[in-house]
Amino acid sequence: MSRFEDRLWSELVEQHGALLAGQPALGPRPVATRLPLRRPLATIAIAAAAVVAAVVIGLSTGGSGPAPAYAVTKNPDGTVNVTIDELAAAPSASNALTAMGLPIRAAAVEEACHTDQRRYRMIPEPQANPQPIFTPFLSAGVNGVRIDPARIPPGDTLLLGVREAAPRTILLEVSLYRGAAPSCLPLPPTG
Repeated sequence: MSRFEDRLWSELVEQHGALLAGQPALGPRPVATRLPLRRPLATIAIAAAAVVAAVVIGLSTGGSGPAPAYAVTKNPDGTVNVTIDELAAAPSASNALTAMGLPIRAAAVEEACHTDQRRYRMIPEPQANPQPIFTPFLSAGVNGVRIDPARIPPGDTLLLGVREAAPRTILLEVSLYRGAAPSCLPLPPTG
């Protein structure tokens, strides 16, 4: 499971764990109102089905739980909005972009990156484009970029470097690569 799913499951267990375990949520009921054995089992089964439905709906619509660590949204005009608010979400965002068939990748900028950067060729954005390939934006306090995949030159890859500038502050650094792009980026030298 992803961190988002783990957090959502933890919240569900915390809020509805007693119901799932078959225990009364507010303490024992008076003896006079206890149901025969078959009714509590049916009630638990129905409640469990409702919880599962809530999880599925929450996962598919965003729910009211914690926000996902990234979002990739295709717009009607063909552009794509990408937001990432956790360094660890870079591979998942990159997988989503790949699944959409786009020449766009996301890579974490991290100390643990040991990819041979010499295998990749960063190039400048073409000056002939009358409009930029990407436009940065801020959405609900999360940095994002709107990308026009049609403006990425054929055979090139747009890379979103996902860097943690400060705790809970993610920056997206955009660069263009001839051919493939690296799966991670090393931290810039300090000094």
